[in-house]
Amino acid sequence: MKTVEEKVTLQAQLAAIEETAGCWSDEDHPELQTEEDMNRWLAELRDSLGCSPGCNGADLDDTGIRREAQHEPPRLFPSIAS
Repeated sequence: MKTVEEKVTLQAQLAAIEETAGCWSDEDHPELQTEEDMNRWLAELRDSLGCSPGCNGADLDDTGIRREAQHEPPRLFPSIAS
């Protein structure tokens, strides 16, 4: 059974997908036409954030900067005090 948190997250993701459907145009992004183009763009983005190729976002803090090595996992809700 999914938790309430998972359902809320999924609903927000689905709403974002519906709201932005059709906004991408290949003509507007000729630099991203092939898989190699997209891989290059992702590598550049990860590099600019200090994120390794295996980075999934959990390696970044709330500002998008790479977390230093920590012994505790990233918090799901950073704005809520422990």
